Amino acid sequence: MTPSRSGFPSRRGISLVTVLVASALLTTVLIPIFMLFQASRQSTTNSINFILASQLIATQMEKLRALPFRKLERYIVNPSRPVLPDGRPDIPDIINGPFERDPEIPDIVEERLYATGGVSFDRLTYIAYFPEGNPNPGRPDFFMSRQRIRIRVLVRWSEPGANNIIQSRKLAMSSITQNENFHPKPALGGFR
Repeated sequence: MTPSRSGFPSRRGISLVTVLVASALLTTVLIPIFMLFQASRQSTTNSINFILASQLIATQMEKLRALPFRKLERYIVNPSRPVLPDGRPDIPDIINGPFERDPEIPDIVEERLYATGGVSFDRLTYIAYFPEGNPNPGRPDFFMSRQRIRIRVLVRWSEPGANNIIQSRKLAMSSITQNENFHPKPALGGFR
């Protein structure tokens, strides 16, 4: 030890207590910062997955809306449906239906359509007449009720959430399209 100006030996050095107090203070400051980085990373990952899901929905929606109405309608009366208990295919009557089951089953199923970062996306597409999936053939407006189709696309995936617990996510969007060749005449007595 070198003497100081006062004549007493100087204490140049750090005591163990000072090191422990400084470490505790540093830890209390750094842990929340690291936790903030973790939460930020998780939020970014979730946002990316939602963006990917919305893109998968948008591409399917645009592809189907670009089809002519009659081609889109083929999905509704698709003969590749499940088989009935007696072995016959469950084919709806193309003219009278019923066109939809209850609960509704997807018309297009694409499992594991896209995978990234340990997450895989499934896309389910439901195509049905609108506003009723099974219009009543006995009603006078039966033909009119088959001129609009609802397209609903659902994307589902599982991602690690807080504490790496797997969480199921879904995103769905619907759109309505109408027969481009159907031009109903205006009702009588409309304008005066």
